[in-house]
This record gives sequence, C-alpha cells and structure tokens, in this order.
Amino acid sequence: MVSDSGHVKRENVISALKEIIEMNISGGCRFISICGEEGSGRTTAARMLRSELGGPESEFMFLWLDAATGCGSYPEQGCLTLRNCIPAEHSSYFSLYDICCMVRCERVHGKLPAPPDEVFTSLSPVIKDISENCKDRQYFTRYMYEEVGKAMPESWFGDIVRPFISAIYAQPNQKNWIVILEAMASCMKELKKTTGIEPVIIADNAENLYGCLESGDGWLKYLVEKAGCG
Repeated sequence: MVSDSGHVKRENVISALKEIIEMNISGGCRFISICGEEGSGRTTAARMLRSELGGPESEFMFLWLDAATGCGSYPEQGCLTLRNCIPAEHSSYFSLYDICCMVRCERVHGKLPAPPDEVFTSLSPVIKDISENCKDRQYFTRYMYEEVGKAMPESWFGDIVRPFISAIYAQPNQKNWIVILEAMASCMKELKKTTGIEPVIIADNAENLYGCLESGDGWLKYLVEKAGCG
C-alpha cells in the first residue's frame, strides 16, 4: 500500500489498513507493507495507524521495524528489534525467546558480549532472576540451569525451553538463528492466546527483508505466519 504526503490520501490509506487489521481472521495472518518513495509519508502513516489502534485498551500491540538498519540481512537482529518494542507489562510472555537469545549469543561468541539488561529494554522476570544470580555476567547458560526449579518451573523448562536449546546446539551457528525465529513466533502466539492482544508488525523499508530463507521468502513473513499475527 502506497502512502502519500497529501493528508486526505494518507487518511484513505489509514482507513484501508484499519479495516484489514480489524478483520476477524482465523487460521491465517496478515502481512502488510507500507511502501512509497522517500518523503511520501509512509512513516507518518504508520505512526498514525499505531496511534489510532494502539491505545491502552487496544486489542493490538504494534511492533516497529526499520529493515534498512541491518535487520533485513540478520534476522536475529530483527527479532531483537521487535522484542525491544514489547512493553514491560508483557515481557513475561517472551521468557522463552529471551533465554534462547542469550544461549545462542553465548554459543556464537563464547561468552556474552553484553549482559541481558544491556540487551533487552525490558527484562522478562525469568531472565532478570537468572541474571541477578550470575556470578559471572559474561556467562548465562551455566547459571540458567541452576535456576531450574527456582526462577523457572521444571516442567516449563523441560517441555518448552529445553527442545529449543537443543535445537540451537544441533545446528551450526550460521543456521541456528532459525530457532530464534521459532522462539519469537511461539512467544507472540502465546501472548495472543493468553491476553487476546494481537502483535502487529509494521516494517519500514520492507524491500530489504527478502531472500534470507532458502525458499526466497523473507524471514519476517516466516515469523508472521508462524506466530499467526498481523
């Protein structure tokens, strides 16, 4: 959908987008790209949409992504950008992603380049507890296992978290970012299922988001379809 600098035309775009987002869709998802030439008002249109549909009582949670900042080439960075749009009151739903993100980061680099509170704008409670009990903040995984049965339920760790961690170690570093996508999608799906709030991703410069998967599809489309979000 192409925005325009003219106020009336931009209002038409917002009205059309609102109708699409508010449609009751089950068993599918919505993938909308707001595109246009530089200066045509696409970013303004996206902000207008967020302000009109994203109030305190909204059924939608808007996540913002500018694909021109390296997120197109590096899906793990894109997921982190989306994760840091999550308000603190809903951060608990993203504990699985947060753990997977830290475990993968430690595996890739040998140790954490930065502790969790410098990575996430709002720590999930589980990550906060693990981080506070780390004797060495450059390492996460070893202390995470000590928190099983304390900061995190054994059943949740065994049934949900462990398979994702195993998948991270089963894949070489250049491919295990797909696990991060799966974890983020799982968290978004749980948020929607539990709270009724649907994550809606707005991507600027979306033309940079294609070709990352072997199928030729963009990783964001993959994430949206897995999560069943807008």
